[in-house]
Amino acid sequence: MSEMKEIFGIEIPKSKTTDIADIEWPEEITNQEKLFVSYYISDAHWDPLKAFLFAGYNPGSSIQSSRVRAHNLLNKDHIQKAIDIYTDTVIRINKNRAKVNIIELQRSRAFYDPAMLINADGSLKYRSLEEVPPEVRAAIDGIETKWYGKNADVQAVSVKLADRDRAMAHLTKLLNLNEEKETDASKDTTPVINISINGTPQISELPEED
Repeated sequence: MSEMKEIFGIEIPKSKTTDIADIEWPEEITNQEKLFVSYYISDAHWDPLKAFLFAGYNPGSSIQSSRVRAHNLLNKDHIQKAIDIYTDTVIRINKNRAKVNIIELQRSRAFYDPAMLINADGSLKYRSLEEVPPEVRAAIDGIETKWYGKNADVQAVSVKLADRDRAMAHLTKLLNLNEEKETDASKDTTPVINISINGTPQISELPEED
């Protein structure tokens, strides 16, 4: 049994399943008007007529008259106010989610452990980048494979890891923590681990501190 019906060629859900957002709605707004606003911003994609029909309002005798009724509803002051509140809430939620994602990324880059990538014998734990978990992958800035030997049969993989000092500085700024010392961005403190699959692993020396 179909879950949709059509009005003026527009597919309309038979049951109103859209959740009404938990926001500070204007006092005078009705539940059906809340549905109209919710649909207008979500499933109806800012189409007043679709939102009007999705919210269960009775259509007019024609698509033109229904569109006029939808626009009249849209232009009511408390509906416009509700749309502003709703969109502000959505923007704030998305900004907070983005901030959380950025913080998590910088945390992964600031506190990674090289042992997440390397076995005790110096070999790589993963044979391809796709196998590396996302939280570990965030600490990798680059991978380069080279072949050495007379017959080019010795493979060496160079893995460039994230600059932990720089990531820590970004994280400190995001969390509004006080920095005791400015990070010297001109000094490259990025560790590079050279891993020879057929030989002995080497860890490049870090720059000496001034």
